[in-house]
Amino acid sequence: MIFLNIHIIQLNEGTFFTSTLKNLGLSGEAEVDAFKGFINGLVIDNSTLTSDVVDKLVSFYPANDPSLGAPFNTGDSLYDRSAAWYTDQNFLSVRRSFFQRASSLQPMYAYYFTEFIPGNDITVGGM
Repeated sequence: MIFLNIHIIQLNEGTFFTSTLKNLGLSGEAEVDAFKGFINGLVIDNSTLTSDVVDKLVSFYPANDPSLGAPFNTGDSLYDRSAAWYTDQNFLSVRRSFFQRASSLQPMYAYYFTEFIPGNDITVGGM
């Protein structure tokens, strides 16, 4: 198994994401290897990630899947998969867990945006 060295760049407000996955033109096993490298590079202690766990994560985010999370279908399968995984792991799963626990104690509300601002790069989501 080959993992690419993916560099993380810092964006506004201290958030992290990668632009090095955009437009690499990878497909097949090369795309899968880059996606696995991305996952391994963002886990604090990746010694806890066994190959079967990483393979399971990869299976949850298949290539060219139109149902993946934001950003939606940018035409770059690797970027879409990585963005969906990153968003799910770092934002949506945390929010969902909080809402499940807190909703029995108080009313909860969340926003769900379905439109991008015209003229903005859809690969950076809402800004």
